[in-house]
Amino acid sequence: MVFWFTRHNQEYRLIYSDGETALVTCTYMLSTSEQDSIFLLIKQRLTMLFVSVDGEPRLKHIHVSDPHIIDEHGQDTLYNAGEELKAYLAQARERSQRCALTGLYNRNYYEKNYDSLLAWFNSSPQAGLVMFFDLNNFKVINDSRGHSSGDFLLSALASALQYAVSRALPGGGSVVRFGGDEFVLLSPAGSLSHAGAFLRELRLAFARGCGPEYADVSFSAGFACGGHQRHRSLSELISVADARMLRCKRRLKAGR
Repeated sequence: MVFWFTRHNQEYRLIYSDGETALVTCTYMLSTSEQDSIFLLIKQRLTMLFVSVDGEPRLKHIHVSDPHIIDEHGQDTLYNAGEELKAYLAQARERSQRCALTGLYNRNYYEKNYDSLLAWFNSSPQAGLVMFFDLNNFKVINDSRGHSSGDFLLSALASALQYAVSRALPGGGSVVRFGGDEFVLLSPAGSLSHAGAFLRELRLAFARGCGPEYADVSFSAGFACGGHQRHRSLSELISVADARMLRCKRRLKAGR
């Protein structure tokens, strides 16, 4: 992992001088680029000891303090370089790959871990099942009932998906919020024979989670199985499932 830091707000201060020695502190801020997957803002301090040599100051010793990590609220916390900072970076990486609303892994997680996910998906001797889900008329719901209703429905669908995985997929699976109201299920041990039972559990769990106020809200789904070599890559399988989900959505809009 490589970070490019930008230094700014640099400030020097003379804190002691007796004509022969002097102590100078330097404080500055280091930040990663906002485009990096992990954004860090660090306050660093150097303490420098100068001694007089033939009337000229020479740097004798320099001490680098442990960094302060600045959080999103502007508060700073001292972190000892080493394991504590590594733990912070691990937590920051985990947060960057989780959906804050649903707690599910997000698209960033899928893209950053594609190779390991592909190996995991292909590790099962079963065909492997991928399903793509999308809430119907989600933009209309957001515009007419407000974004809090949209957030509620996204959370309800996420919870229902996880419940259905535990109930209908003996080999388990992983649910990823792919973006907006789109969710992807990856199940290495799943197959087409599991899809029907999974959808039944999902519809019941979603209806319970939504309650009567949202009884009119539904979702569309598409699937793909990895039994054929030409569909063994996750990107292909997800594309196939997405296309089938869109056909399902079009049929619903056409009333068929």
